[in-house]
Amino acid sequence: MSENLLNDLSPVPAIVPAYEADEHLLVLLRALSGEKRLSPIIVVNDGSGPASMPVFADVHAIKGVVLLKHPRNLGKGAALKTAFRYCLAHFPDCIGVVTADCDGQHAPEDILATGKALETHPDCLVLGTRNFAASDIPARSRLGNRISRMAFRLAGVRVSDTQTGLRGIPRGLLPSLLEIPYDRYEFETD
Repeated sequence: MSENLLNDLSPVPAIVPAYEADEHLLVLLRALSGEKRLSPIIVVNDGSGPASMPVFADVHAIKGVVLLKHPRNLGKGAALKTAFRYCLAHFPDCIGVVTADCDGQHAPEDILATGKALETHPDCLVLGTRNFAASDIPARSRLGNRISRMAFRLAGVRVSDTQTGLRGIPRGLLPSLLEIPYDRYEFETD
């Protein structure tokens, strides 16, 4: 795809589900808020408690961020579905969305790279991959990913990080994702 064609594409909404968010979310949003290719940034407050309200007040003030809210914690899958519905209703011409976690796991440049990969391959699911050798990856995440990778391989699919929150999802896949019956973390694996 030529650089001119990339410039003519509509921006790709970025989605960040957030539960009990902290300063990591603000750092991420401030780093991404000036990026025109990822627009808008949609944050879903998934029923966070009072301790996170100052963070969400700051989120609300960041230019280019749309803040959606669940009245109670419904789960990460439900938060993603809320944002998918919002995008389908408000950005019907978007080529897809980029999802990222709110806890600082994903560098802004990796989120942008995922958006660019989606623009280049608008009919493909783009999965980010965490560095499982990094010291900040919890042991249970390493083990869970290893087990699920083996299960995927048995099904004939090679995926390096089955539970990554960094994804480029083509628009055509969003309606199907809304039909997945799970609303918590299992949504992403399914």
